[in-house]
Amino acid sequence: AVCGRFAGRDKLAMGPLETGSTSTAFEQALGEKASGNTHFAAGDYARARDSYDLALSFLRDGFVATKEANELAAKVHTNAAAACIKLGDPLGAIEHCQLAIAIDPRNVKALFRKAESLKSLGRYSEALAQLERALLLEENNEEIKESMDECEDLIEFQDHGGAFESRHDFDPPGVDADKEEEQLPEEALAAAHAKLEELTEEILGGRATVEEHVMLNHGEAKFGKFDIKDAFFSPSNLSSALEFVRGQHFTASAKFAFVVVQKSRMNYPNVWWAHPWPVEDREMDGVFLETHARGAHSTWFIPLEGSAERPIPQRALLLDQECKLLDEPLFP
Repeated sequence: AVCGRFAGRDKLAMGPLETGSTSTAFEQALGEKASGNTHFAAGDYARARDSYDLALSFLRDGFVATKEANELAAKVHTNAAAACIKLGDPLGAIEHCQLAIAIDPRNVKALFRKAESLKSLGRYSEALAQLERALLLEENNEEIKESMDECEDLIEFQDHGGAFESRHDFDPPGVDADKEEEQLPEEALAAAHAKLEELTEEILGGRATVEEHVMLNHGEAKFGKFDIKDAFFSPSNLSSALEFVRGQHFTASAKFAFVVVQKSRMNYPNVWWAHPWPVEDREMDGVFLETHARGAHSTWFIPLEGSAERPIPQRALLLDQECKLLDEPLFP
């Protein structure tokens, strides 16, 4: 289902707002958020977390793409983090906070709760960095200032031979700057091969033009789709389109994503000139499929022979890692 679209040069437009099943999913999410708040107020933090998780699943699985849905998802993630903290689950709280911040970087509550969770794990320097961000947004927040003072004292204690910071096998979603490029997960690779077959069959069936779009996966065959018309017209268009996609709440929690564009509809980037290219005729049209997972990507190209009106797809080619469509992250 199309859940949103990027339209024109530096102009963003959403798809139909809350109609049919998306409206139902949004209302269900609102209801579960309210239930979660009730459970939290009563001190039943486990049921509160369950309700918040269910609210997020309604928004995610319903692919509700509206400003209101993004705002709701950020609030629910923030509330779920509070429940995790009460349940003694700092890693769960950090993950929810990271997803909330990905949707709304100005979410002070999420920044503060992430900092408190990091502090409980002994990761004081990381906690202080989050608190500094929060204080820039709320300069007169005394709670943030007090927590910063505590972090600074703990860091000083460590620097003078105190306890070392704890080490945990945890990295916030989407953050792994120093990690080398990895292979795509098997699930993403299998889905990419299926998508290549689907594109080939569509072209053989008479489809002469493949419009550019992004597809986000949330497990099994659950995909949400964004049309990103004219995204590859210019660097600014592409950057704006990616910013739009990253701003959707279900992008942050997606397992992997597809980017699809036809070469003849691209002005930028000209990857077939600047990088190793497996097709002798660099002018030949074709369709790109780029699959992104966190820390990994692969790009395929389906060459198209014949006329523009009746193209004949050839065997899909796996491109060199340098031949990639996106230079900036797709995930927040």
